[in-house]
Amino acid sequence: MKNWVLLIAICIQFSCATAAKITVLPTDKLGFDLDAYQTFGFYGLDVKGDTSNQFQRNVHLLKTAIIQQMENRGLRESPDPELKINIGIRVEEKIQTRQTGLMTDPGTFNYIGQRRYTWKTEIVEVGRYKKGSIRLDFVDAKQNQVVWMGISEKIIPNKEKKIPSEILKIVDAFFTKINGTSK
Repeated sequence: MKNWVLLIAICIQFSCATAAKITVLPTDKLGFDLDAYQTFGFYGLDVKGDTSNQFQRNVHLLKTAIIQQMENRGLRESPDPELKINIGIRVEEKIQTRQTGLMTDPGTFNYIGQRRYTWKTEIVEVGRYKKGSIRLDFVDAKQNQVVWMGISEKIIPNKEKKIPSEILKIVDAFFTKINGTSK
């Protein structure tokens, strides 16, 4: 019975969509103001880790969402931008484990001799998942200095069809943080 409860708890954890964790990193230039720039452009793309078959499509969706957010704020894309955007993407496969216990696994103890029971705990794999992080660096082109930097970390959905909506949510969360740190 307790094994079923544990299994259901694990399934709920992986099926629920959790919000992306956004961390804004401190930069040397205080008072970043997106309104101080008129043009932007993509500067670099740094990728590490395991990427899916749809990776190029997902990068395109990410850039398109960033372009939309920047244009909504009055900036336009330019080949010679005032504000350069670096994108870093890391995808890691993670293994979820648990430790066996007498309460959760009562039928798996070893019998040694008459009335001698032993119990050995083990770490067992219960699932695999991918954790992704996206890092955006906004670089002032004149000073060649990072003026804003943020990182988003999230468990990547198993279903490819959910990824585009998650990308939009992450970009929205980034720009909510940018609005909170600018001005």
